[in-house]
Amino acid sequence: MLFLTLGLYVFAWAYFARRATAAILEREDQPIWKTVALIVPIFNFFLMFELGKRIEGVAWRANPSTSESSLPWLGLSLFVFTVLGRLKGPYSWLSVLVFVPIAFLQRSLSRAQISLLGDAGLPTRLHWAEIVVIGLGFVWWVLIVIGVVFSVRDGELSPYVVPWFFGSLALAALMLAYIWVVSRNAIREGLAMHAAATAIPFATELGGAPE
Repeated sequence: MLFLTLGLYVFAWAYFARRATAAILEREDQPIWKTVALIVPIFNFFLMFELGKRIEGVAWRANPSTSESSLPWLGLSLFVFTVLGRLKGPYSWLSVLVFVPIAFLQRSLSRAQISLLGDAGLPTRLHWAEIVVIGLGFVWWVLIVIGVVFSVRDGELSPYVVPWFFGSLALAALMLAYIWVVSRNAIREGLAMHAAATAIPFATELGGAPE
């Protein structure tokens, strides 16, 4: 969704991520206002870092033996791609990878949610509005590709744009495929962690240890 909306979906993601982490950590939060405040320069740095810390806290609650201290910095790396997209030059197309840090934050959050909640933490099916956005996003990207090709042909853009543009799209496609794989693995890992956690008290009642 982040890729297809050119990063705008980050606002919806941040809202739901904040709401989920607040519920699991049993902390007060203001997901609506803090999501809207992402439009405020500098302050949004602290908000994304804080959200990463909250996801780190959820991951720790799910598995205290592991540390995911890189998550807050992943949140901050979102702005690296945002700034990159505003620079002049063909390399600015690398900003299409803006979805990567958010995807890995969501991976950690989903795995922790599933391990704590079981089936209740599994991702839901796509909403009809999301399906519409996906369709519009594909159409938008097709128009961008056509526009770049014709602009280069007519001399409005430098030919050097082409390898950067299509290379960035190819890299984005590879990252999307990779993230799909690691996301499926995160779901399986979360379910396995939940099964192991629920097996411990059951085995204790029986007077033995889980296999």
